[in-house]
Amino acid sequence: MFDKHRLDVLLGRYFDQTLTPQQREQFELRLESSAEARAAFWKYARIHNLLRELAQQRTSDRFVELSLVAQGGEVENDSRDIELMFQDECVESTLLRRRPSIYQVLMGVAASLALLLAAWHITRPVAPLARPPHTVIASSPVEIVSKAVAVVTGAVGIESEAHRHAYNVGATLDPGIIKLQKGFLQIDFFSGARVTLQGPVELKLVSTMEMECLSGRLSADVPPQARGFRINTPRMDVVDLGTSFGMDVDSDQMEVHVFTGEVELHNENGKVRSLYEGQAETVNESGRLRSFTSVPDQFVRSKGLRNRLEANFRDRHQRWLSDGDNINQDPSLLFRFDMQNPQENTLNNRVRHTPSTADGLIVGGSWTTGRWPGKSAFAFSSISDRVRLSVPGQFDSVTLAAWVRINGTERLYSSLFMTDDFFPGALHWQVYHDGRVLLGICPPDGQHADFYSSKSINSGLLGQWIHLSVVYDSQAREVRHYLNGAPASRESVRFSQPVRIGKAELGNWNPGSRPIRYPMAEEPRPIRNLNGSMDEFEFFTRALSDAEIQNLHLQGAPW
Repeated sequence: MFDKHRLDVLLGRYFDQTLTPQQREQFELRLESSAEARAAFWKYARIHNLLRELAQQRTSDRFVELSLVAQGGEVENDSRDIELMFQDECVESTLLRRRPSIYQVLMGVAASLALLLAAWHITRPVAPLARPPHTVIASSPVEIVSKAVAVVTGAVGIESEAHRHAYNVGATLDPGIIKLQKGFLQIDFFSGARVTLQGPVELKLVSTMEMECLSGRLSADVPPQARGFRINTPRMDVVDLGTSFGMDVDSDQMEVHVFTGEVELHNENGKVRSLYEGQAETVNESGRLRSFTSVPDQFVRSKGLRNRLEANFRDRHQRWLSDGDNINQDPSLLFRFDMQNPQENTLNNRVRHTPSTADGLIVGGSWTTGRWPGKSAFAFSSISDRVRLSVPGQFDSVTLAAWVRINGTERLYSSLFMTDDFFPGALHWQVYHDGRVLLGICPPDGQHADFYSSKSINSGLLGQWIHLSVVYDSQAREVRHYLNGAPASRESVRFSQPVRIGKAELGNWNPGSRPIRYPMAEEPRPIRNLNGSMDEFEFFTRALSDAEIQNLHLQGAPW
């Protein structure tokens, strides 16, 4: 017999997050066995969400209304629309009448917060408005900002005091000092100017249209869109008028070589001198000028760097293939998808000691360029894109590792590797919207424990290849996150629970077991597909050490 009163009690405790494991089991059984129970759940969920939205909107409306009254303005109150929706939802609902405290508590909190915000706003000094606005939007999204002025588009043999990933291809650069002891670095300014550096070199980025060369050798290619691009030096400033030129600066003198077009030389007295194609000029520490014919061959330009990059890529790719053969023989390696030799529907598992059923099944998605030219990667862009896996057995400890290029984290959660289910031992590896990496594990009590990395995938890492890895170490009772081979966080685990996977996905999530939060298969499901590409994925059935994680990253580093 359907016990509606008992269901009401369980619904209330579910939304209050006070269900015991036994009550949770009872609740799931009722939802699975009764269509009436599922309908009641979704009605209660809609009421719960409308209450929360109404409370938030009333708080925001009241704050704006009181602040505008203080300034002589007017406001449109949008919370009335939500309240009408709420009233419609509550008609003939016994659930709300049996739990009036939810509405009262939320309304009380909303009113208190509104008064506090209003009091703060009214008491602060306010400049009068020239014309009171007719309509004010109560809240608006915060726009993401960046100080970046350039992006790295090429790097070979870099040695620098900066973090080794600071000059990876795709890394954005803020104003500041760049100092290389060795290597070649190509920088594209957002204005369109391209500068190629030859170490040793030291320079300072100023803006999208300006930089300072303190010492070293460089070449610049400036298209018409960046006409006026300026490079300052201790002895003279160079203003490009849409051309290509080279520059060599040391403690004794500086040289400027014009390859094509025209540049202007500005000295400290304000005098301007023009140099044209084929001309070069040097100025020594005393300010004396000497003219001569330019020598383009002494500078590495964009084309020359590209040839070096291609040779470096081929070498790194071949070494990675060789290292991969050794990794594939690790007895603890259950899955290794290297994305080589792409097929239409199958992602081949390269581990030699596992059966063919361990291959991945591709649903949607597309193949794209990976870490090196000629290397493939799998791209996730649509909500349908995923790779289906089946992982039998259970494991005391696991290590997950992947090379990924993340284009954005606009979703609340972006999936990396996700178990379909929520049974004890289920694993969920994903990226939170603020850039932190999250490993979720279901402990024995059936709840869900989340372990976040302390380091985030910031905007500077979006669009470039990064190595993510996470270790669940049952012996040490800790979860360890890694970013590009370096430890990102360590967090203790309060429980001992073997990992169980079963059905799972790369790059997406299919909550196939109809967990309590999504009890009906026909109801909408959360969108958690990865916005980006995956170039390699490993699943080890043991806890790798810090040194092993670092070595795994170094073997696969693109540069």
